[in-house]
Amino acid sequence: MDRYPASSGARGRFRYTASMGALLLSGIVLSAGIARAETWTVVEGDKGAIHGIWQVTIEGSAITGSAAMLAPKGQPLNYRIAGEIRDGKLVAHRVEPSDRSPCTYVVEMGRSEKLAGSALCGGTSYPWHVTRTGKR
Repeated sequence: MDRYPASSGARGRFRYTASMGALLLSGIVLSAGIARAETWTVVEGDKGAIHGIWQVTIEGSAITGSAAMLAPKGQPLNYRIAGEIRDGKLVAHRVEPSDRSPCTYVVEMGRSEKLAGSALCGGTSYPWHVTRTGKR
């Protein structure tokens, strides 16, 4: 039902209808959970040889972000992150890593703040641990 029916002399005014309100409300509800940003503390490799921070955004099944890591001798290691979550499992990849070493990360996602999975780099599998430290 119109709040400003044409017969009320509301010419030139915005006409708000019940269907418009329902559409607006459903858009707000749907967009509220679409994307979430998180900060992850990441440790990978034997004895935590590589460690640092991932800033990730999870939108639907897609995960993207950037990594600021330190390699074994303290050299910076930076890359973008791209991947997806399917059937509760995250598969993410290094994109344009500064050390030119591609890796794939695999972990079972859960509600826990701590995740343990594997990093596959150059054909070798290494331990990979994540602590979800904050939501941005």
